Amino acid sequence: MPDVRPRDAAGDPSAAIRTDWHDRSVDQTVRELETDLRAGLSDAEATNRLRRFGPNERA
Repeated sequence: MPDVRPRDAAGDPSAAIRTDWHDRSVDQTVRELETDLRAGLSDAEATNRLRRFGPNERA
């Protein structure tokens, strides 16, 4: 199975976004994921993230 962990701009998965979402507030999570609670992601941004991170899959 390919490694689909989020990576930083240099491609390093160890420096990517933390995933301890249960310890964060909704506002902090929304900020870190650079999204909007009401509007969500634009189609272009959703496509970009799908290409960058791959589809959502259970680990």
